[in-house]
Amino acid sequence: MRRAIGFILLAAAVMTATVSAGFFLEDDCEVRGALRVDGSPVTVGAELAAVIGTDEVARTVVSQAGLYALIVHRYDSTKPESRGYRSEDDMITVYVDGRKAEPSIRAESGQRNVDLVVKATPLDVKQTTWGKIKALFK
Repeated sequence: MRRAIGFILLAAAVMTATVSAGFFLEDDCEVRGALRVDGSPVTVGAELAAVIGTDEVARTVVSQAGLYALIVHRYDSTKPESRGYRSEDDMITVYVDGRKAEPSIRAESGQRNVDLVVKATPLDVKQTTWGKIKALFK
C-alpha cells in the first residue's frame, strides 16, 4: 500500500514538473520565416536586432540565406539585467543591418512563422542623370 501511494506521489511530482517546464519554455516568443532585403533573399551573416520601444531584446545573425529565426525571452523581474517582452501587447520591430523590416511582430509566447521584408527607401535608390534632371524641374 505504501509503495502504491509513493508511486502515485512520484508520478504526480514528475507530471507537475513536466507541465511546469513546458509552461516556462512556452514563454519565449520564437519567430521565424522568410526574409527579403530589397527584393532579394537576406544573405548569410546579416545581423538582426529585435527591438521593443527603445530596448534591444534580442540579437542574432542569419545562418541560412533567405531565412531568419529570432527568440525573444519574456522579461524576468528577478533578473534586472535581462531584456525581453513584458506583455503580449508589446510590438517587436526587427532591424536587418540597421534597416527596419516589416511588419512589426506582436510578442506572443510560442512559435510562429512571419515573413519579413526590408524595402528600399527613396534615399536608398540611386538616381540616374536623367532622374536628377527631372527632379530639378518639379
